[in-house]
Amino acid sequence: MPRQRSLTPTYRFHRQSGQAVSDFYDPLTGAKRMVSLGKFNSPESKLEHARIVAEVAVGRPAGPSAGLSVSGVMLAFMRHADLHYRREDGTHTDELNNFRQVVRLVRETHAHVPAAEFGPLALKAIRQRMIAKGWSRTNINLHVGRVRRMFKFAVENELVPPAVLQGLKAVPGLQKGRTDAKEPEPILPVDDATVNATLPHVSRHVRGMIRLQQLTGCRPGEACRLRRCDIDTTGDVWVYRPRQHKTAHRGKVRLIHLGPLAQQLLAEFPTATPDEHVFSPKREATERHALRAANRKTKFYPSRQGWQDRKAKPKRSPGERYATPAYGFAIRRAVKLANARRERLAGGGAFDPVAEWAPNQLRHTFATRARRDHGLNVAQALLGHARSATTEIYAETTNDLAAEVARTLG
Repeated sequence: MPRQRSLTPTYRFHRQSGQAVSDFYDPLTGAKRMVSLGKFNSPESKLEHARIVAEVAVGRPAGPSAGLSVSGVMLAFMRHADLHYRREDGTHTDELNNFRQVVRLVRETHAHVPAAEFGPLALKAIRQRMIAKGWSRTNINLHVGRVRRMFKFAVENELVPPAVLQGLKAVPGLQKGRTDAKEPEPILPVDDATVNATLPHVSRHVRGMIRLQQLTGCRPGEACRLRRCDIDTTGDVWVYRPRQHKTAHRGKVRLIHLGPLAQQLLAEFPTATPDEHVFSPKREATERHALRAANRKTKFYPSRQGWQDRKAKPKRSPGERYATPAYGFAIRRAVKLANARRERLAGGGAFDPVAEWAPNQLRHTFATRARRDHGLNVAQALLGHARSATTEIYAETTNDLAAEVARTLG
């Protein structure tokens, strides 16, 4: 077993220089560092060593960082991001994967560049590569902001001079209609006909999550993480308080109200314990296998027992809850199955295909209806937004009222 690396700086005498030095491993880059402290055993050298010990303990590298490359800055930031972008249960947020994507792109062309020389032109060159890859304008602006965030972290920890960050802030974001970057497809509400055509081709538990989003306007991840222990059932309207949500790291409390129809839906998915997830791939697989065995019409021969034993211990078992990407994949697969069925029924002729859609569009549909029927303030409260401007992004404006006024006055 290898000896564990000591993270505490060591005070020692350096024979070649005849001075006191402090040896330590940089808490950000992981590289071994040596800082000269002055005359050995002098009060000044020991005071400087105490300063280094204190700064290394809080994750700040001591001593000069001249010659640090862009690769070193990214390495230091990713060590920080691995600890910072975590949920309460210890799992990483999606933002960590976004930073990994940025790091891969920057590393291809600018990893060797000295961090102190990484300026606006270098950032614009990286941005141009994002445009060439066909990334959308808004996505590119977000990724450019992540590059700045890495260098802001470097300035905070005195890895690079503050002037580097000031130069990067001079690069403006791409504006609509004034760049070659493509515009992202708008996220629009999905109509009931499209959803209903998809439902027969998804599992019962995925169907339950779709219905829950339709009734409450919750986010896809909030539907996947639903547990009975997170629901307050004291009133006639239940309140679901997800422990993990988009703004939990900001201290925000998310409340999702469950009316009679949502309560009736949850009654169809009983759980053995309150801390189990209501919608579970594992329970769905168990239910499906039990139903298949109950409906079996052929005799079960002993020769099939070996096959049954192998299936009882698969290499990859279903999880306790659905992941958000898996939820979206299930819907995309159901849309393909629905279109394949329509194509078969059409016998090779023309048919009306089911449009592709994603779970987050159900939230847009709920927001649009809530705003149309009850106003912007009610939609804002139901969606859990702190500002009405955020609700306006989700709630598509309807022209029904304007058309009615024009019909009367115009």
